[in-house]
Amino acid sequence: MKISKEITIALSTIASLLLLYFGFNFLKGKNVFSSVDTYFVKYDNIDGLAPSNAVLFNGLKVGQVKSIQLNPETYEVIVEFFLNNTDISITKNTIASIGSADLLGTKCLKLQLEKGVLASVGDTLMAAKEASMFDAITPLKNKATSLMSSMDSTIITLNSLMDKETQANLKKTIANIAKTSDEFEGIAKNTNNLMTKANNLLDSEKKKLTSILNNVENITNNFKNNGEKITILLANLDKITDDVVKADVAKTITSAT
Repeated sequence: MKISKEITIALSTIASLLLLYFGFNFLKGKNVFSSVDTYFVKYDNIDGLAPSNAVLFNGLKVGQVKSIQLNPETYEVIVEFFLNNTDISITKNTIASIGSADLLGTKCLKLQLEKGVLASVGDTLMAAKEASMFDAITPLKNKATSLMSSMDSTIITLNSLMDKETQANLKKTIANIAKTSDEFEGIAKNTNNLMTKANNLLDSEKKKLTSILNNVENITNNFKNNGEKITILLANLDKITDDVVKADVAKTITSAT
């Protein structure tokens, strides 16, 4: 049986289209030969999430985003995703949050499994959004902007105050401060010289005082060592004085008679 040229071309075209379809889905991570569980999530803002973005659980890819549609009545964004991992049990309390898959900011869905009743295929899960790095930077950016504005205002104020007269007064004040500093330095040097002279004088007088105290100590020691002799000497002197007094009295009486 001879196959016509038209049939051959048609079969080749169909085979090419099927190969293209399967190849395209394979590159996108879809397995067209296995059944998948599909779920929905509604968001007000998807922050750049796109079809074919990964669905992650604890960092493991367990599915991917299938389609994204806008509800024309509520303007909610409806995200449809499927799972190709049968080890995950999705409950009605499962949270699907939009986050970043890497440092480049590639968006993904992150599943947070919660205990509860198992969800049916096609159910709508609870939605959430993960805080991004830019969300954390925004408050710091606002503070930096406010600080720069304050600094700019301060600089403008200083520039308005720094006219020629103010600059001249400021230079004069700085010169006076420098002069006062020099005067204080001179006073400090003079005070140091006076202290040196006072120390030298004290050293000299200290030697004299030491000599006087040594002499007093020698005299005291002499009195102490010769105390007995001094006592005898004083006793004799007292006796002599008495004798002299008595002799003068007797002589006076004799003369009178």
